[in-house]
Amino acid sequence: PLVHAQIGDWSITYQSLEANFENDAANEITLHYLLGANRIYGVKLLDKNCHDDITGISIQTMPIPSMYSHDQDKLDVLVDLDKSSIVGSSIWDPVASTIEFCSRVQLISAGKVITQDERNIAISFDFDIDFEVTQPVLMQGASLTSGSGTTNVDTYISACKCSDFDSFECDDAPLVPFGILNVCLTSLDADVELAYLSSLELAQKSTHQVEQTMSIVEQNSPVDPAISAITIKNSTAWGIASVVPSSFFSYSGTSSATVSGRVQAQFVGSRKLISLGRVMRGDPEIIRPGYEDADAEETPFDLLIELQ
Repeated sequence: PLVHAQIGDWSITYQSLEANFENDAANEITLHYLLGANRIYGVKLLDKNCHDDITGISIQTMPIPSMYSHDQDKLDVLVDLDKSSIVGSSIWDPVASTIEFCSRVQLISAGKVITQDERNIAISFDFDIDFEVTQPVLMQGASLTSGSGTTNVDTYISACKCSDFDSFECDDAPLVPFGILNVCLTSLDADVELAYLSSLELAQKSTHQVEQTMSIVEQNSPVDPAISAITIKNSTAWGIASVVPSSFFSYSGTSSATVSGRVQAQFVGSRKLISLGRVMRGDPEIIRPGYEDADAEETPFDLLIELQ
């Protein structure tokens, strides 16, 4: 009688990727595959040409197999990398602010590669931070579910009204007339630093919904240096101080106003987004206008303050 030999599934099917660069993420990248069931597999990450080894950065991979169906297994490849070494590594494209590498998955029998999947993976970064603050606030992070896309570093940034630029401690007490409004922007991880403050504006709506505004910072420089200043404590802690005009205060009780603006961040060592010019005028350090990448996107932030 005719006997049909049963040859199992030797396929490798790439499913998707997830990128999570939040501050407390254990694994920044996860690759998802489906494989033929019960196969011996090998996983390796290479430079984007799929021939050369990755250099300049430590990358750890952890393949986790699980049963998917009778004929197929699921393989999740967890990728943990050293964020502080990204900028100087072979996987970083400084022009596009993109991580690019090759993922190679092989199915093996008797020491021979039977099937193989090689593909270039690209993850682009959006370093523009969107935040709205009444107390110290962390922004919601984004994740990727495709072979390429964008992720952000929002969860690295804290912003609040603060008492001073030595402690950078947040303060929700109402601002008194003739007082100084202090706004503290802080990166929560030394691998991500503040790069450029495009704008900062104070706005308030009256009981008749008539809005008055005052521009505090434009293009990384105080609009009126006589009443506003930017202090750089270090690359991860910036402070903006300004006198608030008396017209924003109500003589019938406590009022409120919104500070809104746009800020950019970058990985340590990056020079794509911003090249700042600085001048020392005693203490603190005052920023002169730098220049900004015309292709860089920006996102706004808002800070609600009470005026007494």
